[in-house]
Amino acid sequence: MNPEQRLAQLRKEANALLAKAEGPDFTEADGKRATALAREVNDLQTKIGNANAAAAALNKAVTGGITHSSLEDEEEYLREVTMPGVRKAAGADNGRRERAAAFAKQMQKALDVAAPTIGGPAVNKQLVPSGAVSVGFDGRAIEDPKAQHSLPNAINARPVDKPTGSYLRQVLRENNATSVPMSQLKPVSRYGLEAENYSIATIAHVSEPTPIQYFADYGSLEEFLISEMTYGLESAVTDFILNGGLAEDDSTVYGIMTTPGVIQTAFSGSAMRSIRRALGDLEAAGSPATGIVLNPLDWMEIELAEDTTGRFLVGPSQPTAAPARTLWNVPVTLANDMPVGQAVVGDLSVVTLLTRSSALLAWNPFVGITGTEAAPVTRELFRRNEIEARLEARVGLEITSPKSLRVVDLAA
Repeated sequence: MNPEQRLAQLRKEANALLAKAEGPDFTEADGKRATALAREVNDLQTKIGNANAAAAALNKAVTGGITHSSLEDEEEYLREVTMPGVRKAAGADNGRRERAAAFAKQMQKALDVAAPTIGGPAVNKQLVPSGAVSVGFDGRAIEDPKAQHSLPNAINARPVDKPTGSYLRQVLRENNATSVPMSQLKPVSRYGLEAENYSIATIAHVSEPTPIQYFADYGSLEEFLISEMTYGLESAVTDFILNGGLAEDDSTVYGIMTTPGVIQTAFSGSAMRSIRRALGDLEAAGSPATGIVLNPLDWMEIELAEDTTGRFLVGPSQPTAAPARTLWNVPVTLANDMPVGQAVVGDLSVVTLLTRSSALLAWNPFVGITGTEAAPVTRELFRRNEIEARLEARVGLEITSPKSLRVVDLAA
């Protein structure tokens, strides 16, 4: 029950006591209860006023509108129903500390401003009960304009307002344009457009239970936890783009590497030759590549490749500077979730990450469920003085032209 709901309940009780006070049945206990009611109503009105002030401050701190509520309203918030209490902040990116701190800082700022009224892991070194902070999420968890370390930055992103929908996918390209004599029929070209459905998936994880005392004793713990969890979210979104997963309706979402129609390019002597053959196949099909996705270990092997005299094949002959992150003049994106020994090559603009609502960070100091779905283990967090956090986002995927992509084998 949030403060507004509690205040309405108390006022209803106060009205009943006021009516009773006009008759002969008003007791000493009723008088004491009336005094307590007045005190609680005054406290709640002060708390609600503070909440409104915090909302105004948070609006200035981060872009986006803010409403007030408790953790029990968060599921409705995820359906984009405005409820009292979840703090909403838009227009931020997140990631690991040194590479992508912007989103984590915005989440931390939202938490710091909102915590006095909705609670948080630590408020002035004192634990406050459960709550949630929501920050606008466009699918890109790492601030990486050149998309060198972030696959979500290398593809398109688009918000959607429904958990399911459809789009057009091209499965054929047959251009038959030619010279035609006067008054003769013109040839027909076929482009194989088919309606394809998308479904939104929830990508989420929870932290292990953490002693509350840690939040009071170690000032950087909140920042560390938010940073690590947002980095984990980025990694999971990358894996979703590559391999797909399960949607909220339990249907299968296909990623780049699992979508029917994406062509496999076999190994051809070396990793660089294999990638060049994929680029050539795409050029011959009229779909020039805009990007290459590699595992960092495969890129390392490419950088270390030498000719017969010991000179590096990529970049300068002496390792005094990192070579440009390109192969055959095509930008390279490194992704830890890309399988070693394979690469994705193609027009990455045909891939769009769909985003639904915001990324939600919630915390729970009551009861936690560990273990697995088949063998859950209940842990009483409240009695153990522990807290756990959950971070989640809702995303989908569109691949409008599978034939514009190649999955390349980099080894025999």
